[in-house]
Amino acid sequence: VGAQRLSDYLAKEHPNEFVEAAKSSGVAVCGVLDKTEGAALFTDAGLKDEQWNTIMRHLRHKFDSKIAVSLKQVKSKCRDSEDIQEQIRKTKRPRGSYKKEEK
Repeated sequence: VGAQRLSDYLAKEHPNEFVEAAKSSGVAVCGVLDKTEGAALFTDAGLKDEQWNTIMRHLRHKFDSKIAVSLKQVKSKCRDSEDIQEQIRKTKRPRGSYKKEEK
């Protein structure tokens, strides 16, 4: 019970440090997509509202936690396209970069 309360407190009061400490100890922890990251995902993937909601529902169920800000916040951020395009550029990989090199 004490460890649970301590973890809850640290996650609420010091979220960035909590996530970094968890990652360094090998615990799989994810943060929450902010408006810019969510809007970049929404825009880059060309998602429709229902597709976004379905994906977020599955991720919330899998990780048992909030994954991203609301669709309303994401769509409002999509109107500010400069930040979104910058976020997309930062996350894009060249095509085929996921493939293993052939010997």
